[in-house]
Amino acid sequence: MPSKKENMEDIPVEEDIPKNSHSSGEFPIDNSNNVKVTKDVFNTVKGHHLLGWCVFILVVIYGVEFFGGHGKVSEVGEKIIEIVKLLIFSLTGYLFGTQANKKD
Repeated sequence: MPSKKENMEDIPVEEDIPKNSHSSGEFPIDNSNNVKVTKDVFNTVKGHHLLGWCVFILVVIYGVEFFGGHGKVSEVGEKIIEIVKLLIFSLTGYLFGTQANKKD
């Protein structure tokens, strides 16, 4: 049976090197991995998120009005739903219209 001392010698010694000990003080940054996001892409993503929220709000209003009004939608609810539907229609036209112009 080998002794404990022999097993301890086989274990490598780990050294901690501080991050700031590099010769220039910082590690080099590889900029080839950075993703360039243009303003158009950012606005398109924001528009799709807004579109999703509008559809969610529309479903919530329909649900509250339907279950709260015993199957009928109130006059105020109808007007709010029409406003949200107009916003959804306009936003959809804007989002798909701006994407169609990109092909030129």
